[in-house]
Amino acid sequence: MYITKVLSYNGAWEKLITKYKTEFNEIEFIFNINDKIFFPQESQESQESQESQESQESQESQKKLINYMLSSSNFNDKFELNGWSKFSFNKLEEDKPFNFLLEKNNLIVDFGFGMGLSKSFLEYIFKTLKTNQTIVILDEKLPIRICLDKEFHEKYISFGETSSWEVYVEESNNVLPIPIEIPFLILGLSFDFSEIQVIELESSKEKIMIERSIEFKPEHYQAGLGILNYFGTVMRKKYPEQNAKVRIEQEDNTVRLVVESPNGDKEIIERAFDEFGLVIHRDIQPENFYDNYLDIAELKTKLGNFETELKFQHQLVEMKDHRIIELKKDKEFLENIIGKALVRPNSSIYINNQLHNSQSTVISYKAELIKSNDELEALIDLTNSEALRNKLAMIQNALEIQRNSEKPEDVKDSNGMKKLAKFLKDTNEVGSEANNLAQKGGEALELIKSLGRRYNSIAEWCGMPIIPSMLLKK
Repeated sequence: MYITKVLSYNGAWEKLITKYKTEFNEIEFIFNINDKIFFPQESQESQESQESQESQESQESQKKLINYMLSSSNFNDKFELNGWSKFSFNKLEEDKPFNFLLEKNNLIVDFGFGMGLSKSFLEYIFKTLKTNQTIVILDEKLPIRICLDKEFHEKYISFGETSSWEVYVEESNNVLPIPIEIPFLILGLSFDFSEIQVIELESSKEKIMIERSIEFKPEHYQAGLGILNYFGTVMRKKYPEQNAKVRIEQEDNTVRLVVESPNGDKEIIERAFDEFGLVIHRDIQPENFYDNYLDIAELKTKLGNFETELKFQHQLVEMKDHRIIELKKDKEFLENIIGKALVRPNSSIYINNQLHNSQSTVISYKAELIKSNDELEALIDLTNSEALRNKLAMIQNALEIQRNSEKPEDVKDSNGMKKLAKFLKDTNEVGSEANNLAQKGGEALELIKSLGRRYNSIAEWCGMPIIPSMLLKK
């Protein structure tokens, strides 16, 4: 007997012959039976009989073989000798007499012939597979049903409960698209050897198509188009299993980035858009986007080309339209436009990134406060004025009170920041104690400049006025 027919769903046949080749060879070996193996005495007598009786006796031994086969426990024994074990989706049914499921290395085999089994394709799909779909998916199991082909079935099966492989194929066409995701196989047995016929059933999974649309200013068009073209490379490098096809559609100054995948995961593709948008917006660094240093270098080059193209377009605008555009602000504007177009606002990666950025800002603010207190302490040691020492100590205490604040508005209204701002302004007021300290130069002046830079860093975060930049020159 030979496996000559295969009904495959959702790539199950390809999975079997690539991942489970050894187990499939075992199945073929177990069913490659004949009268010489199971009926040696009758076979020997058949060989010694006259040629005129050979055909009749061969048919009789085949019938005996069928009777042997219809007792599925005989095959259970053969499978178990090769390391297969009994399996049940419901542990309470494992020891029931009609439990004919067998498992090895996540392959689950049962027989579409013999007594006590669900025989039709519909029963197999809805009662066996769909009911237990969660278990099959989570454990990555591959179900296989083995049945008889039409010729075998019509010639030797005398009762109508079982279905031939051809009937399975016919019934499958009546339920397309099949309402389950898991791959499965129906294997057909024949007495005569032939090349294996494979029918692949169409998966119910719809083709995924996701797009993002961005309308650019004329001076942004080439730079934006160039960086978006790189998204196809991102999908190939980071998510090759998605089999994604990426294309660019252009209409006037509008660019549409379209991703199609016949069998991909929509969430993974959406996440790829999110990540790429955050890279362009400079929220994710190339080192955190790729693992391979060559890919990191390539991405940095693409981002550099993006900036170079934008700079070139600015030069053209200045020459043609006589408009002056600040490159840095315009670059940030374009990165923001692309980032918002690609990244979903409710994306977990976006939210986590924003939270990380927010936490990083708070940590940075606290670090600036700690260092500011250290520099105030150093200034206290350098001044000879008792009044100024007391004033600097009061600023220290006020800043320490605000040290654990995480809201910008709380810091903005704090006494500590207001007192620090007044001291820094006083360093420019001739005749003041603060100015006298600054006039000493040396370490005192460098500490005041550093303190001013730290104040400005915090002020930009919380919305306070900054101090004059001339005081902060290094």
